Amino acid sequence: MPATTNHLISNGISPDELEALRVASKAHVKETHTALKETETKLHKIDKMYKTWFTLLKNKDVYNQFLNSPNRKKFRENHSAEILLYEATRRELQELTGQKKFPSLKDIKAERTALYQQKHAQYEAYSEARTHDKELSNIEANINVILDRDKPEITKDKSSL
Repeated sequence: MPATTNHLISNGISPDELEALRVASKAHVKETHTALKETETKLHKIDKMYKTWFTLLKNKDVYNQFLNSPNRKKFRENHSAEILLYEATRRELQELTGQKKFPSLKDIKAERTALYQQKHAQYEAYSEARTHDKELSNIEANINVILDRDKPEITKDKSSL
């Protein structure tokens, strides 16, 4: 607790200012967490697009053979799984992008890399904000003990036992 008072005195912070700092710190933690979650949501979508692209590429040759086949009905019977997978994957990629023309795999990789870097930076900022908030919380709790305020009373109701 002496470290708490030393910290407050050396930084010229009053207990009321500490409370304002704590509120601002909580808001900052919430903002960084929200930004991190938004980036993770975008990253999840890009990862799904990335994996879908590979499935599409894997079955593209069979689908092109199907389109160029003189007897499409027979070719579809022999390769129905690959054709259905290709068509479903193409529809899924169209839903993910919202376009009929897909972004290139190079563009998806670049965006994916950028989002991973952004996520890492945001996670670092979130961790720092959370650590700072915990420090302020500990200081606030120590000040409350020193000033003997907001001390919760613990009472047991013997009739409920």
